[in-house]
Amino acid sequence: MDSSSIPIIKAMALKMRQLTAQQQVVAQNVANADTPGYRARQLVERDFSDVLARVEGGHGAPRVGKPQIEASAALVALGSRAARKAESVEQKDVFETKPNGNTVVLEEQLLQLADVQTEYTALTNLYRKQNGLLKTALGKGR
Repeated sequence: MDSSSIPIIKAMALKMRQLTAQQQVVAQNVANADTPGYRARQLVERDFSDVLARVEGGHGAPRVGKPQIEASAALVALGSRAARKAESVEQKDVFETKPNGNTVVLEEQLLQLADVQTEYTALTNLYRKQNGLLKTALGKGR
């Protein structure tokens, strides 16, 4: 049995890939901070409103139907370079535009980078703890 077949490990790996893609978008924004006309980019946030729309009322209690979630090609191939570019869109909440048309605010990008680093560190710690629990369960722990 491979540890990558465990659902929680798969979920953590997927989130780490998403954080890596987010870090690359931030790095691209910082690299183009002085490029005239460059518009800051951000990752597309996942929208689960279609799942919530399937909530049906039945006998006074809300009931959730079986969700039909289809993974887009971009989500399936999140590790590929093309998918990362496809998932980024122009940043909507722009605080300032420089006279040369550039919308990158370095302070904002650094805050986003700090958020990515914090989440990645937390996931790394969770991954390490999960592996420790698996080793203990198998009798190979300390």
